[in-house]
Amino acid sequence: MLRESLTQTFPDLLRVVGDELATMWPTYTAYMEEHRDQLALASEVVIPQLLATVSDPAGRPGHSDTLDPAIANVFEQIGRVHYLHGQDLTSLLTAYQSGARVSWEFISQAAIAAGIGPTDIARLAQTLFTIVHDLSACTSQGFVSEQSDSGMAAQRARAELTGQIMSPFTDLIALRRAADRALWRLPDEVVFVILRLDKDETPLQSVQTDPEWLFVRVDGVVGLIAPWARGTRERLIRALASEGAMVGPPMPMDQARTSLTLARSALSLQRSGLITESVAFVGDHLDTLIVHQRPQRVAALRSQVLAPLDDLPQATRERLIETLTSWLRHMGSRVEIAEELHIHPQTVRYRVEQLREAFGPALDSPAERARLYLALIWGEPVLDAD
Repeated sequence: MLRESLTQTFPDLLRVVGDELATMWPTYTAYMEEHRDQLALASEVVIPQLLATVSDPAGRPGHSDTLDPAIANVFEQIGRVHYLHGQDLTSLLTAYQSGARVSWEFISQAAIAAGIGPTDIARLAQTLFTIVHDLSACTSQGFVSEQSDSGMAAQRARAELTGQIMSPFTDLIALRRAADRALWRLPDEVVFVILRLDKDETPLQSVQTDPEWLFVRVDGVVGLIAPWARGTRERLIRALASEGAMVGPPMPMDQARTSLTLARSALSLQRSGLITESVAFVGDHLDTLIVHQRPQRVAALRSQVLAPLDDLPQATRERLIETLTSWLRHMGSRVEIAEELHIHPQTVRYRVEQLREAFGPALDSPAERARLYLALIWGEPVLDAD
């Protein structure tokens, strides 16, 4: 009698459960229409499993091993579709629980009408909720599997895209196709951001990357390719302040390697202390980069312009070089020189007289002052710190 009652009421049960699910999961109605035949098969699985609970008191209530593969596959696909639609898994599983509650109202009424005792009714409830648990597990598995598959596919697409961007022979057509596969909108310009040298084993601790930024390992560095637009500078500073970075200048997509090359050249200056910002932008330091691109030439120029001080004692020479550097920086302002060097203005006056005695009219020549400025203001020449 219980079998007949459950079989007769199953269509109504599906309808009422469907109404309940549609409230919490709006896409359920469309999905049920599309898969009505597969869901109807549930009666051929669930009803015998429930009846077995009553007819075999020695057996244990239904468990995951007895879930029909066809039904399991349907609910796994539900999980996959749910992920692809960008929907939250928790709300779906909550809807399942709500559907189970409605189902139990039908099943318990049918069981009472059939004269089923309290012990068997309790076993029916346990079997029903075990089945719901198993269906929830199938849906969760489908959701996680699709998430993993989609993640791996996205990873592969992004790897292909970064390969196209950093290729020495960029094919713009292939680049656009790779960007489409990676769901990445091609910007007008990008910057290459060096996070660290690839040989540095220190883990990146707190880089909060933007979804638009592409991680890349290339030419011995670990870095990011970031679209350049208004606000990008501030976002990079916020995200990378704790780790430090060197940001290449903005370049068109097919010249991203140039941004990398300039960032790499500036990295050694940052490591030597000539560039002091934790997150530095090459565009702010092009003058320093130009001066130190050939450090041996800077060293030769420095040696040449400071030759008038070569015969002085070392300590005196160093003091006068320090004073001359400050004199050039502050355009001869005695007060500002004194403040920077923490000396009395009269001491500044005395040292400047020594400099004029050593250099003669060269200090009044714009061309000679330019050479001195070039040699001194940027500090000692440095070699590549890599």
